Amino acid sequence: MSSSDSRLNKIPFALCVLVLMICLRAEAAQLATQAFEAATVSKITVTGLSHIAEQEFLYMFGIKVGDTIGRELIASGIKTAFLKGCFNDIRVSYKDGGVLSIEVIERPVIESVVVDASGPISSRKLRGLFTLKEDAEFHEALVEPAAAELKKTLAKKGLPHAKIKSDIIKGKKPAGVIIRLTIDEGQPSTIKSLVINTPVNNSELENILNIREGDLYDKDYIDEEIEKAKTLMIKKLLYFNPVVSEGVFDEATGTLTINIDPGKKLVLLFKGNDKISAAALKKEMPFVEYGSVSEDTIDEAIDAIEALYHKSGIINVKVGYERQDKQNEIELVFSITEGEAYTIADIVFTGATLNFEKLYEAMLSKKDSPYNPDIDEDDEDALVSCLHNEGYTAAAVKSYKAEINEGRKSVTLHVEIDEGSRLVIKDVKVVGTHETDSEQVLAAADIKIGRPYVETEIFNARQTALTYLTHQGYVEADVKIERQGDSPEITVILHITEGKKYSFGDTIVRGNTRTNWEVFRRVLKHTKGEPLNMAVVYGEMRELYKTSLFTSIDISAVDAGEGVKDIVFDVKEADAGTIDYGLGYGDYEGPRGFFEIKYINLQGMNRQIAFKARLSQIARKLSLTYDEPWFLGNHLPFNATLLYERKEERNLDSNTVLYRTEKYTSSVGIGKNITEKLKAALSYEFSLTNTWDVQPDVVLTNEDTGTLAISSIVPSLIYDARDNPFNPTSGILAGATVKVASKALMSQTNFAKLSGYVNFYQGLSKGLILALSLRSGIGKGWSNTEDMPIIERFFLGGSTTVRGYSQDNLGPKGSSGDPTGGNAYLMGNAEMRISVIDNFGLVTFIDLGDVWSKISDYSLSSLKYTTGLGLRYMTAAGPIRLDYGYKLNRGNNEGTGRFYFSIGQAF
Repeated sequence: MSSSDSRLNKIPFALCVLVLMICLRAEAAQLATQAFEAATVSKITVTGLSHIAEQEFLYMFGIKVGDTIGRELIASGIKTAFLKGCFNDIRVSYKDGGVLSIEVIERPVIESVVVDASGPISSRKLRGLFTLKEDAEFHEALVEPAAAELKKTLAKKGLPHAKIKSDIIKGKKPAGVIIRLTIDEGQPSTIKSLVINTPVNNSELENILNIREGDLYDKDYIDEEIEKAKTLMIKKLLYFNPVVSEGVFDEATGTLTINIDPGKKLVLLFKGNDKISAAALKKEMPFVEYGSVSEDTIDEAIDAIEALYHKSGIINVKVGYERQDKQNEIELVFSITEGEAYTIADIVFTGATLNFEKLYEAMLSKKDSPYNPDIDEDDEDALVSCLHNEGYTAAAVKSYKAEINEGRKSVTLHVEIDEGSRLVIKDVKVVGTHETDSEQVLAAADIKIGRPYVETEIFNARQTALTYLTHQGYVEADVKIERQGDSPEITVILHITEGKKYSFGDTIVRGNTRTNWEVFRRVLKHTKGEPLNMAVVYGEMRELYKTSLFTSIDISAVDAGEGVKDIVFDVKEADAGTIDYGLGYGDYEGPRGFFEIKYINLQGMNRQIAFKARLSQIARKLSLTYDEPWFLGNHLPFNATLLYERKEERNLDSNTVLYRTEKYTSSVGIGKNITEKLKAALSYEFSLTNTWDVQPDVVLTNEDTGTLAISSIVPSLIYDARDNPFNPTSGILAGATVKVASKALMSQTNFAKLSGYVNFYQGLSKGLILALSLRSGIGKGWSNTEDMPIIERFFLGGSTTVRGYSQDNLGPKGSSGDPTGGNAYLMGNAEMRISVIDNFGLVTFIDLGDVWSKISDYSLSSLKYTTGLGLRYMTAAGPIRLDYGYKLNRGNNEGTGRFYFSIGQAF
């Protein structure tokens, strides 16, 4: 035997088997590749899915009927599907006849966590304390450690004897698992006695801890309260260096002992401060912020006092201090020598060709305002910035001097400026582009030839050019600006570095356990192969947030090959069901309340259903609404409503019931967002109203009593450009609505009415908002309807219309003085909304308006005017308001005005 044969004999048998297996697998892969390469898909079957819809899976997999498949395409589909994060395995096979079979094996998922417990801690809270969550991937090995961790947590929360039994149950879904926790909470540790030891006899410290006898001994909560107490003692009570013990709990007696050493209390006193109050000075003190009283913080306090006086023009203020350290106090006495206030008489510029107005506008200092020397440097910086923005790139302020006139207590500011040469752009060039169109880059940058060279404008041009490039898929692009040439004419050169061009790959959504894939498909408009444009993706994210289905959405771009990035949306779904309720009071309705239960994700399709009940002293209103965001597969919001309302209208002046109504209404409608701010809607409404106990002088037509069926169509337009719908500070809200009722629609009455409104909001300065509103409406009956029925007529008066008049009491009246409403009205409101302190504010207002029986009676000379003052307290749901309206041109025997108490802005 040769030497080579001898070496072959020494090769282990296992290695031979391995080589053989590799050869066989390579041959099988080659055969599979050949089969796939020649395959055209006629049908696709998917088995094993439960967590996601087949439609979403096939979208990720990227293969559809009619495609010619290959091994690379199959591998790419599997890779993309695995990004979803819910599969253990994906197996693909191809059968004769073009059938592509895909079998998925899903990862087990926690379908729900069920808690059986009875004790002081609710099942919902216990579920929240358990570390394994619903919809998370299930691992059996993690259940017992999670139960043990929960047991430790319960011990800290006053349940040291709790026992936890965990069971794993198969869920309703194939890969779903239910974790059932049976918790015996045992004997709780309760605080039977609370002992707080402190050397200071101060009632302020008695309630510093929100801990009460009878509470569970929740160590985590007690630790949080101790930390809060330390902060409160510094910020609210001005104690410094407080020490609060951890708290010692005696299990046998149930006694919790906490020792509090508050440290020393800071007492601040001010002497000589005639022109600025002590309260205003205390707000400027830095001691609470730093939590100490040291030489540095005292010096900072003196600087803050001087700065506050400088703002008032008192530039020669002198501040000294005395400190006394007592047993339980630090007493700081600031002695202030105020001096006189100086006003800016004039501002004089020299050496500048730029017009005075532009320079003056740039400065913080203004004529006839207090002179503040602390902003001199800010003024210099602002002037230099202004000159640079006008093309004077080498400009500087040579001198800035304050000439003081002691006799007049005034200051003249003398500002000498060295402008230098003004640079003007004579040409713009783009260099460095290879695949990008240079002309398009120039158009995006939009640098104007002949304009002064302004740094901010050039920076903005660079940003817009860079944005253009990134929108074309060059996400790593860079743009640098070069200025070339001699003053005053220069050439601007944009140096472009394109980098690699990327395109969109696949799109994967993770975390959508309740939301149907169709909701995402409607929003995700980018397509595979297009240039990668993250601005489009962020726009899609905003649209997804608008559905209110998600509490968070994270986006990542994952490399998926040469020049391709997959987009992954990681979503966290919000609770789809909500319950809301509230109580309130209105001057007309009296006590009132509401209850609402709502679900916003029916069938996972963002369909919403809501039941709402509103009850008050004079009205009951029940409604059931259904909203479909995509009607018949189109982005056309659809709404259906069933409404029951029982109400009595009262004349508050005479305290009599004008009439009572009971109304059943059903309506359906569609809406369309024409633009982001403009919306159109069309609805059909059918109502059946019974009106009774009607005062005789209110009856104008035979339709004002008894049962009346009204069938109508209602088209409308709404334009909303407000910055905040609950408490706007700027913008416009406008709308117009037409309501047409006709016997052709099976209505018992015929009428048409048009109503419209325009609300305008403008912030004038910080804490000062001007709000204006103009509302109007006209209506008319036809055929055998002479006047509109009482439930459709216009009424004015009340807290949201013309304040000063009682609810619905402005306008035409019957023989007994009861309001009858009318077929036309005009109303205007003007408010000055003033923020005073924290959440409190004031409103001054002027209202005007009138109602006319017929359109022909319309007359501006009959308008009623009121004025008044209101108080506001801002809440998350809108302001609580108290208004008083005073009648300016009241008639004979009319009261002077009235108060209103309500929630929400008047308009």
